[in-house]
Amino acid sequence: MRDDVTSTYLDLFFHRYNKDRGVKELKNLLKTRIISIWHSYFLFFFLGCTICLLIFIFVMAIYGSIDPDDDDTFRYIFPMFRGSGFIVLYIWCLGWNVYTWTRYHINYKKIFQFNYHASTPTEILMRGTFFSSISLIIFIWYIIVNENMGNLADGLNSLRIPKEFLPMILWVLLLAYMFFPSRKLFNGEGRRYFFERMFRFLISPCFLIDYPTGWVADQLMSFVIPLQDFAYTICYYSSRIQDYDNMHPASCFTDSIFIGFFVAFFPGLFRTIHFLHYLKLGQEKINMKRKEIEKIQNENKAIAGEKTESLKKNDESVEIKKKEDPKPSINQATEIDDKTQISPTILIIPPSENKKINNENNISSTNEKNPSLDAFEFIEENIPYSATIKKSLIPIKENELLDEKLKELQTLKDSHHLNIMYTCCLVIVMLVIVFSFLYGKYPENNLFLGLWITFAFILSTYAFYLDVAKDWALFQKNKKHPFLREKLGYQKKSIYYIAIILNFFLRYVWVFSISPGTSSKFMKSELFIFFMGGFEMLRRAIWNFMVVEKIFVTNLESYKCLYEYKLPFAEEEVERMYMENVKNEEEEKIKRKQFSMFQSSDYEDDFKVRFRKNKKPDELKKGLLEEFQEVLDLKEEKKDQEEENDKAKTASSRIVFFYILNISCSSLF
Repeated sequence: MRDDVTSTYLDLFFHRYNKDRGVKELKNLLKTRIISIWHSYFLFFFLGCTICLLIFIFVMAIYGSIDPDDDDTFRYIFPMFRGSGFIVLYIWCLGWNVYTWTRYHINYKKIFQFNYHASTPTEILMRGTFFSSISLIIFIWYIIVNENMGNLADGLNSLRIPKEFLPMILWVLLLAYMFFPSRKLFNGEGRRYFFERMFRFLISPCFLIDYPTGWVADQLMSFVIPLQDFAYTICYYSSRIQDYDNMHPASCFTDSIFIGFFVAFFPGLFRTIHFLHYLKLGQEKINMKRKEIEKIQNENKAIAGEKTESLKKNDESVEIKKKEDPKPSINQATEIDDKTQISPTILIIPPSENKKINNENNISSTNEKNPSLDAFEFIEENIPYSATIKKSLIPIKENELLDEKLKELQTLKDSHHLNIMYTCCLVIVMLVIVFSFLYGKYPENNLFLGLWITFAFILSTYAFYLDVAKDWALFQKNKKHPFLREKLGYQKKSIYYIAIILNFFLRYVWVFSISPGTSSKFMKSELFIFFMGGFEMLRRAIWNFMVVEKIFVTNLESYKCLYEYKLPFAEEEVERMYMENVKNEEEEKIKRKQFSMFQSSDYEDDFKVRFRKNKKPDELKKGLLEEFQEVLDLKEEKKDQEEENDKAKTASSRIVFFYILNISCSSLF
């Protein structure tokens, strides 16, 4: 298959005698290295800078005065840095996911319905390193200016950029990258794909959605804290525009609880509506399948009734035959059990062999009769009874169809039951969000806190079970991989065990990320929310890592791993390429006709003279000479075959002549 693809690719997209470039491109595609050496240098350089900056911030946090909850000024600025940092962390997690899927040959492009616009792991990781380096540099800039660290602070203050507006630079860069108006620069096709999925998500309550749109809705459940911080950023700078001297807008913190509730509740509500659509559609399919099964069962009952009636009629005809014919009947020669089965001795000889048997019996003895012939005469006389025998011996197709329909009904019931489980989980999610909001609004009422704790524990345990047993399809009984499944997409089993253990703890942390009202009541709330958001991004990366692998394995079992890609060419370009191929074929035909004209050495000498005068590339000359030599070789082979055929004809004619002569001579003598 690889040879066929290579030859087709080279014939379509490269010149006939200049295919070195195409061969090099195909060799580059077959390389096992995912990231090139230059990209690895660039990537790890920025990664090293990022790690150094993180160590610098960690040291300043220990020995300095970096505390987002104690410093009044930093407390109002830190959420804006935190939201942009979570988005950059999510880019890193996506790059890690794509790298692992590519490394283990998991076709994530089919699952997400990409079409020549999927970013490579190198591109995603380079974006992550770029944005993380800039965000950390700006964050250190703010700390130096805020702490007034000597000459560094004086040098940065000389730029006359207010420190309160430094987080705006990060958000402007991120938004400029997301809304950059170009389809060719900065991953334009990826932005288009993202906005299409977001639009489908917004209109999803009215329609059924596909898996990529549902996947986007699941991702938004992890973006509660980043979207809440983004809303706080808009509130902060809008209030500063109205009152520039107000550096501590307290109203933004109170509004962030409402915004957090809105951001957490509506993705869960939309996802619940999605599964309600699935439940309705699944119930309709189950009802239709039940009707089909009932129809098949009724048809089988009718056929069984016809069989019983035919058996009764046959029994009556047998009894009448006994009374009319005193000779020993077939029932005396062969046993019939329960009047429904005929002895296998009757079916040893098929009825089509009756004539042969009659002839043999007539030759051997005219007075004796074969008892099997009596049996077949009886069967031929009782045609309905023989038909029932054939129906009883041949497997009934209706029963096989009924078994298939019952299996399909069982799969529909299983999927319907699974959708009910997901719907119940989402209902509990919305209850947790509501009780968290009520506790943040009325902290003196401990009833809301108790209800939140109860439903949060139930939700974390139930969601962990759904993740491992349903979304990842693990905990299946098999001897090859204990506590996993029989077929795995990743070679190392330790990956699955580590993912299960981490997901168990991170699911309990996830409850705090969707409960902004409860998280705001903790001590060191800003720092607590920061860690909860980071753990949630890690949990989402693990979930993506395992879910895509499970879907790939199920597609692999049902032979749905490949995807029909659309060619990345405009229609005009495709037509132009087609016309060029047609012209090339016509030119080749003309050349072949010209080569066929060389039938003697004179033409061959003339061709050599004209070929020497031609000023074409050496490769083209070489190709033309090879084709001309092939034409000459074919003509020589044809001549040899004709000579051999002539010799064979003369030899056969001689043999026939001598044979006839011999016969004539023998008749004479």
